[in-house]
Amino acid sequence: MDNDPEDVAFMKEICHYSRMMYYVFQQSTYGGSIRLKVYDVSVQMHGDMVVWPGDPKFRRDLVSAITNGDRSNVSILSCSTHCGTHVDAPFHFLEDGATLDRVAPEQLVGFCRVVEVICDGDITRDHLEKALKDGDIREDDERLLFKTLNSSRNLMQFPEFHKDYCAIAPSAAEWIVHRKVKTVGVDYLSVERFHPEIPRTHPILLGNNVFVIEGLNLTQVPAGEYLLTCGAWNILGADGSPARVFLLSDI
Repeated sequence: MDNDPEDVAFMKEICHYSRMMYYVFQQSTYGGSIRLKVYDVSVQMHGDMVVWPGDPKFRRDLVSAITNGDRSNVSILSCSTHCGTHVDAPFHFLEDGATLDRVAPEQLVGFCRVVEVICDGDITRDHLEKALKDGDIREDDERLLFKTLNSSRNLMQFPEFHKDYCAIAPSAAEWIVHRKVKTVGVDYLSVERFHPEIPRTHPILLGNNVFVIEGLNLTQVPAGEYLLTCGAWNILGADGSPARVFLLSDI
C-alpha cells in the first residue's frame, strides 16, 4: 500500500469499525454497566425550553388519555425541526442541498472527540490550530463536538434566548472542511453567530457535506474521545429534526 488516499481512507474505516465492534463486545460480555459510561447529551424537551427567536415553542398535547377513559395515552407534538438538541441537513441553508433522509448514516454514528475551547467570542481557525498542536484534536478525528463557555454558562437550560453564545467563525468552518471532518456539534442552538449580515458558517459546513448537530448538553462531559450515536428522525424531505444523542466511553 503506497499511501494512496483511497487506501488510507479505507484502512481508517476498518480501524474505526474494529473499535466499534470492541465496544459492542464489551457491552455484550460485561453487561455494559461495568465497562461503558453513557452520556445523554440531548436536552429535555418541554414547553418552557429555549427556542430560536421566532420559532414556535415546543408543545405536547394528549389526544388520548387513560384518565379520560381511553385505552392508552397518545400525544401530538408540535415544534420546529430545529428545537432543542437537533441536526441540520444541507437543505436547511442550501436550496438544492440534501434533505435529512439522504444524509449518510455514518455521519450520525462513529467515534468523535469532545474538544473544550474556552474563548471570548467565536471559535476561530487559530483556536483549532492550537487545539491540534496541543493534542486536543487528533489528525484523524472525523467528528468534533465543541464544548465552550456555553456549557459552563449552562445556556441550554435557560428558557430565555442568549444572543451572546459562542459559535463557529467562518475561518474555523473552513478549517473543519479542509480537515475533512464529517460531523461537527456545538453546545447551543446554532453553529452560526446570531443574525450575521450574511450567513457563512452554515453554508460552508453544509455545502461541503459536514453534518451539523446543535443544542448539545455537554456540561457533564469531559474532553476526550467517545462513540457518538445520534438518533435524528428519518423525515422525508426535512431540513433537520430533533435528536436524541448519546456518547459512550470505555471506562
